[in-house]
Amino acid sequence: MKKRWFAGLLTLSAITLVGCSSGDKAESDKAVATTSEGNITESQLYDQMKETAGTTALQQLILTTVLEGQVKDKDNLKEKAKADVAGQIEQYGGEDSFNSLLAQSGYANKDAYEKSVYLNNLVSEVVESKVDLSDKAVEAYYKDWQPDITVDHILVDDEDTAKDIIKQLDDGADFAELASKYSTDTATKDNGGEIGPFGKGEMDAGFEEAAHGLEKVGDITPEPVQSSYGYHVIKLVDKPEKGALDDVRDELEKDMKNEKLNDTAFVQDTIAQLVKDSDVKIKDSDLESVLDNFKTSEEQQEDSDTNSGDATTDDANTNSDDSDSDKNTDSDSNSDSDTNSDENSDK
Repeated sequence: MKKRWFAGLLTLSAITLVGCSSGDKAESDKAVATTSEGNITESQLYDQMKETAGTTALQQLILTTVLEGQVKDKDNLKEKAKADVAGQIEQYGGEDSFNSLLAQSGYANKDAYEKSVYLNNLVSEVVESKVDLSDKAVEAYYKDWQPDITVDHILVDDEDTAKDIIKQLDDGADFAELASKYSTDTATKDNGGEIGPFGKGEMDAGFEEAAHGLEKVGDITPEPVQSSYGYHVIKLVDKPEKGALDDVRDELEKDMKNEKLNDTAFVQDTIAQLVKDSDVKIKDSDLESVLDNFKTSEEQQEDSDTNSGDATTDDANTNSDDSDSDKNTDSDSNSDSDTNSDENSDK
């Protein structure tokens, strides 16, 4: 149910380019493999990897290098990445199962995946450090802020089933029993359908609005709530009172950070600006386009407007050409008509 903020931003390959120079190949081009028919050199390997995965690999290396310069303790983030991966290996039943899953996801091996997790940790820490947590910003956020709430829900595929569940609940049926019987959310159905605590921006918008709209513990949505997952019946389990600003400031700041981490434009703009400030220069002309992906949302919009303008101009030129063609056709037709008229006159 919870949204993931990273999916659209960092679709990065787990492959890392070999760090060799393409300069003086004759003197420094070492063999990485030998055969009876000839050797495979570092430059050959570099060129091959550059062609197949150079852009994504270089993006990952640039991001990692730039972001490491923005954090205080990169070693701690590396250890956290190792711990996260170790926990996932245990969760999936050992390294064999985990490696099989990695292969299906396009990662070369565990180390490559661990580098990706480490990069995500870097992005999280840097983006959080750029969130405005001034008194003025926190006070403005507090006005519309609500504490995290907890709900039970039953998720089904169609609206009629959801309506029938609401009717059964109105007639006194037990919510947990109906969740176990009907809910398609396998992660919660055997736990009474419980979700939470969760705050603003963490859930599907329709679901979140309906859940926060419930006022008293035990209240149930009177109509099915549609989301991108299906139809929900939602019951309010816990809705704490809104405390004084000073008492909840830590929670406010945490929510403000999470909200920005879920804001794709904010993340994109933060990363793009850092890359720009780092004065990155691409020395390999074949990989110059790698920086095209590091643009702010404003720059992306400008590119979109420019492309749209070019398309409009092309369409106008095409229409103009068509119009000229029509005129020529009409002229030819009139010419033919005049000729036919002269012939008839002669006859």
